[in-house]
Amino acid sequence: MRGDDEEIRKEPVRMGDIPVYLDETWKSSAAIWARFRRFGMPHEGGWSAERNVVLRVIEIFEDEAALFERHKRQTNGERSNPRNH
Repeated sequence: MRGDDEEIRKEPVRMGDIPVYLDETWKSSAAIWARFRRFGMPHEGGWSAERNVVLRVIEIFEDEAALFERHKRQTNGERSNPRNH
């Protein structure tokens, strides 16, 4: 995420608050991202043919997926390193 979004990321989300975020907007956004991951951009013109909101949804979900993967690698790396035991 870029710009002012950096400030938002610093605030942790409490487990009890998660259902509040899983509304219809989130579900439809997740569906857009899942289709993009599976099939690519839906229009022949590539990213330039997409609406800005669709591109932003994809960017946000891709950024979060990258953060998750980086965290997963770091966590798995620490567990598999004998010096950490």
